[in-house]
Amino acid sequence: MSMEELKKELKFSCVILNGATHNLLSFSQVVYDILRTKDGSLYGPPRGPNDPQTVTVITLNPDLFYSTTHPMERIGPQALQIMMQALFKATLGYEIEIESYGKPYKFNFDFVEEALRSRAVRQNIKISNFYMIGDNPKSDIAGANSNGWVSILVKTGVFDGKTKNDSQNPA
Repeated sequence: MSMEELKKELKFSCVILNGATHNLLSFSQVVYDILRTKDGSLYGPPRGPNDPQTVTVITLNPDLFYSTTHPMERIGPQALQIMMQALFKATLGYEIEIESYGKPYKFNFDFVEEALRSRAVRQNIKISNFYMIGDNPKSDIAGANSNGWVSILVKTGVFDGKTKNDSQNPA
């Protein structure tokens, strides 16, 4: 396939923002180029503020921070989502739609609960509670609380343990 044929034929229907990328600017430029066209191609006609978004954007990990051995929180994958939304608003004047999956979203908890219940039935086990053990109040604990699970906050990782519990998303 020639470069000209590729420019005409290659169209994207979905972009997944998953985790951090080492080539952030190059990756962001490609996503920007795809999302600002009417047809989801790299060289397609430009999309205007009233044109529908034809490419689905999905994020699989909405954590703004995560922890490592470094003493300070590290910027997480949600930073890319925030950057892309701000970039579109600042340069084109419109927002992009992003579907988010993972913690704390209901879809993720429903999927896990259904899988565990299915396995429990096969093994003749009765489940009375679901527990979420996590270090991130904004994703782990908020997700558990909003989905009726018992939440347990560990005082390591993202949660620094300087307070007894998180005031906005208590376990």
